[in-house]
Amino acid sequence: MGAEYITLFYNRNLKIYSNILNTQLALKSDKVLLIMGQLHIGILRDLLLKNPNYKVVEISEFLN
Repeated sequence: MGAEYITLFYNRNLKIYSNILNTQLALKSDKVLLIMGQLHIGILRDLLLKNPNYKVVEISEFLN
């Protein structure tokens, strides 16, 4: 994998993150359910964990 591909992939994750924030603000929602594939969730989880306005809860807490 080249640096160009990695940059495009990370940029895509930043756009997804931005869409999460903007959608939640527009809807004035308290919660967001995010279902993502394994390739995206790692970066998105890190971004959300670093945002003090969010608490990441793993789905395993709700599923048996």
